[in-house]
Amino acid sequence: MPFLSDVIKTVYEELAQRILSDKPMGLTTGVPELDEMIGDGWERQRLTYLVGDSGVGKSYLATSWIIRGAKWLQQNPGQRPASGYFLSGEAENDRIKQAIQEKTNKPPVIVFWSLEMDAYSVGLRLVSQVVAELTGQQLDAGKLMRGNLGAPRDSPGWEETRQTLGEAYKFMRQDFGQHICMEFETKSVKEFRKILDELSQAYDICMIVIDYFRLIAETASDGNMATLQEERSRSLHELKRDYDCHVLAIFDINREGQKSSSPGAQHMRGGVAAHYDADLVLVVQNVDEEETAGPTHHLLLKVAKGRHVAQNSMGLAINLASGYVEAWRQRRPTVHSEVWDALDVMEGGLEHDESV
Repeated sequence: MPFLSDVIKTVYEELAQRILSDKPMGLTTGVPELDEMIGDGWERQRLTYLVGDSGVGKSYLATSWIIRGAKWLQQNPGQRPASGYFLSGEAENDRIKQAIQEKTNKPPVIVFWSLEMDAYSVGLRLVSQVVAELTGQQLDAGKLMRGNLGAPRDSPGWEETRQTLGEAYKFMRQDFGQHICMEFETKSVKEFRKILDELSQAYDICMIVIDYFRLIAETASDGNMATLQEERSRSLHELKRDYDCHVLAIFDINREGQKSSSPGAQHMRGGVAAHYDADLVLVVQNVDEEETAGPTHHLLLKVAKGRHVAQNSMGLAINLASGYVEAWRQRRPTVHSEVWDALDVMEGGLEHDESV
């Protein structure tokens, strides 16, 4: 049994390394304001639940974070989120240091476990998001699924879109696609672990994204929904620790949450057993405003529970046709450009007015 004097020495050594390191603590979401809100991105050995109503855009948010995380890994070779291992005890230190060293010699990957959509459906969603990321062009993933490029075949727009799809294909095949692993067949955590065990022999698993929690095939020991939720959540809690990664799972909201003007962690469907395992609960909801037009919706994303971060919130703009996500304040709708310009002038004046 160690004394505090011994433990604190190890803590300070680890702290010094992290202070001096230029590596990020977590994997980026691609939105700097969101990275800051959740504590420098997706940190290892953390369990996050993304909670919201059906159709609000939870899956698009998750795949956006996957794409941007993988893009960052591709653009920063040799970089990856810092290990979540806590070093304590000399013998334990040696084992963990060896494990960390082994990880740094392996290519970093993000694992997407889809329990709801098949590979073709997910692939087309990713295509529309990558096209928007590369060119700003908003392609409707639903139309793409039917072979519709959104323009007549003999028009310049059709040829331009076809070329854009070719660019996206090369980008995903030759660049960041090698940092995303996808699983569609397994249904239980036990089966999924076998996939992860094999994958971790050659790759460093930085993050696991699960779409979604309620479809994980587990059987409650007593047949109770709350027990089932607790057992599922406990198994995900173990994944984050055993594979030294961040685990993000999409979660349903209950009826009370659907009716509430301010849904929270207490509105997670099936009871709140999973709430206690989570390090972070993010709740997403629609914001009804005049600026919201067409497929682009204004979302409010808030930290409903943060074991390591304060409760906070931010606005996001999401295009529900293409899945493109950005910070709401960064958006500049042309129809309201004069309003945004006026706000920018006001903010600039306030920043320089010491009397305010």
